[in-house]
Amino acid sequence: MVAHPHRLPRNVLPRRYDIDLEPALESASFIGTVRISLDVVEPADCIVLNAAELSIGSV
Repeated sequence: MVAHPHRLPRNVLPRRYDIDLEPALESASFIGTVRISLDVVEPADCIVLNAAELSIGSV
């Protein structure tokens, strides 16, 4: 299965996103959390998520 560089592979299906954001209007930024529920329909060695221009505090 060929992976597209900016998409989840076809064997990984997102089912639900729970997002909680707190905007910081004075600095035009935000902090928050996200929980992503996935169905992996075939084995996958890894799953890469796009985090361009985000600073990740913990996983």
